[in-house]
Amino acid sequence: MIVMRGNKVLNTGFAIVLAVSVAACNTAAKKKIAEQYDSPDKLKKLTPAKMLDIGFQYYKIGDTGKAIDIAKYCIYKNYSRSDAYVLLGKCYYVKKDYRKARAALEMAGNNGEAYLTLSSVALDEGNVSLALASLKRVPWAGRNNAVYYLNWGDMYNAVGEYKRAAFCYIQAINLNPKFVNAYKRLLHTCKRSRDDALAKRAEELYAVHKIKYGI
Repeated sequence: MIVMRGNKVLNTGFAIVLAVSVAACNTAAKKKIAEQYDSPDKLKKLTPAKMLDIGFQYYKIGDTGKAIDIAKYCIYKNYSRSDAYVLLGKCYYVKKDYRKARAALEMAGNNGEAYLTLSSVALDEGNVSLALASLKRVPWAGRNNAVYYLNWGDMYNAVGEYKRAAFCYIQAINLNPKFVNAYKRLLHTCKRSRDDALAKRAEELYAVHKIKYGI
């Protein structure tokens, strides 16, 4: 059976197999994590660094519930509070609870990852000036990051600076060639710029990387 999605034609059988494959990977990841943490008692025996490492593992596979529980436990026990607040803020950001995300990230103090995520929150809320202020506070060591350039691109896009936005998206892609959102924004921005040559280069870049990196 064939189904249409936007301008793409998808084979339903392939889509189902892909979904099952992704679910299986997440299940395996959760099982592996659970071997290290499957009860509050086991959690208490871990070092603070290991607790947060497991919390971020849960966050990465989309289990924000367990990640939030671990972050809150670390905050309660006064373990690695800055990183724990970052984890908490990132989880709330994924859940689109921007008020709680912002509150947690602001508690992280002088933390580059917190400032970077705060800029993402601000952009989602349409607050370009706050996003700019947050990005400027990201330390130099944290600027070699694809999301950093993605957010700069989004800010330039918001004020109509399309060529600068495209440059930032390309920088994000250089840092992470599998960053699908950067390609989407780059292609969209190039079309908005009405620069045919730039749009053509962006499409060629995407076509090459799509094959090379399987995105």
